[in-house]
Amino acid sequence: MMKQKPIVYSIAEVAQLLDISRSYAYKLVQQGELPVLDIGTRRVIPKAYLDEWIREKVKENQREND
Repeated sequence: MMKQKPIVYSIAEVAQLLDISRSYAYKLVQQGELPVLDIGTRRVIPKAYLDEWIREKVKENQREND
């Protein structure tokens, strides 16, 4: 049986995926830069939100470098 890929990540998991510190990931969330979803007392980042956020960052980077 194949392991299912996660559809949401914790902020700490996103920090690992992006190779940034946990404190910086939390700072991005606090500043509203990194989109989160509140589920009860838990704050998670849906994979779809993260994928879109990365796409937007790539576009911004390309515009800055043009």
